[in-house]
Amino acid sequence: MKTLREYKNKIHYSFFNSELFQQMEQQSKIIHDLWEEQRPNHHYDFPAHQLQRESADIIEIPLLKKENVEENARVFFERRTHSLAEFDCQWSEDELFKWMSLSFGVSGEKEIPYLNKNGEPAHKTLKLRTYPSGGSMLPIEIYLYLKDVEGIEEGLYKYHGDDHFIQRLKGKSSLEQLEELSPITNLDLEFPFSFKDTKILTFMVANYKWIFAKYGLLSKRLATIEAGHIGQNIQLAATILQKKSLPMCGFYEDKAEEFLEIDNRESSCIYMVALG
Repeated sequence: MKTLREYKNKIHYSFFNSELFQQMEQQSKIIHDLWEEQRPNHHYDFPAHQLQRESADIIEIPLLKKENVEENARVFFERRTHSLAEFDCQWSEDELFKWMSLSFGVSGEKEIPYLNKNGEPAHKTLKLRTYPSGGSMLPIEIYLYLKDVEGIEEGLYKYHGDDHFIQRLKGKSSLEQLEELSPITNLDLEFPFSFKDTKILTFMVANYKWIFAKYGLLSKRLATIEAGHIGQNIQLAATILQKKSLPMCGFYEDKAEEFLEIDNRESSCIYMVALG
């Protein structure tokens, strides 16, 4: 077995080097002016389905059908991703708040003992969310652009989880401004898309200020996993409310962060979900 010293000799950087972390973050961003170099490849194959029955013991799993499960579990079968062109739902204030509560709202409280920066025993009462978070650090911040939601003034909002309210940060943006955020709405494509029927644009922003002190270079992985948990919740909650959703990786991070007016030295927009 390799010794700890042998492993340490292979590491030529500090795991808690914030400058290195910021450099890695900047290099992985999808930038508007570099889209031609970063865009997905149009020539590809899907993974081949290969099953080597002769080389392994197999236990076949009965195919579970929607009509054979409890009604409250059918949402897993009904979850779908829709294109922007399929958006045709209206949203009310009550539906918005219910969707938020299910997707990323507060689900309870928990007392957490820990050692503070000085090594002293401490404790904190954490407000738990409807999704898991590594070390309960909650690095993902939620921003929402709300448009044509009944009872809600159009504009950009930030969700404050511990206090469970949304704060309006700025007013109405033009459709052109919103469509500059993503290549699928910004480029002259064969099949153009638009945010014109989108009611909610969800931005998940990883705030590394607190999580990096605990997890160092693992912070990116943990924030990305957490955003994935929230994204699944968002789609399941939308399905329950009979709404439509589109998870989006294809957006310009520099444009999104400029739109949100966030400090990209400590934060990064890593996921978007459109709903309609």
